[in-house]
Amino acid sequence: MSINQRKHIRFHLEEDSYMSVTIDDLKPLLGLCISESHGGCSGVFYPNERFKAGAIVIVKVGRLEPEEAEIRYFHELADDVVKMGFEFRRAKVPK
Repeated sequence: MSINQRKHIRFHLEEDSYMSVTIDDLKPLLGLCISESHGGCSGVFYPNERFKAGAIVIVKVGRLEPEEAEIRYFHELADDVVKMGFEFRRAKVPK
């Protein structure tokens, strides 16, 4: 038996949970969210030269409020699809 150590409830994704990523106040780039948790999210997008690991962006997932996040990784899945992971930049509370 495993113990659920989560302190926050996950946002339950719907089949059409779109997300947008705004980089440098330019037009948002749209993708499909594939996972979301309190600490971050991931999604699939068309490739774009603005996607760089470490970039600070604004991410909006479905009906949730926009959040500042850092691009932690991106992987090319095919010639026209990349998977990106984002870590939300919320203030960290010391333990």
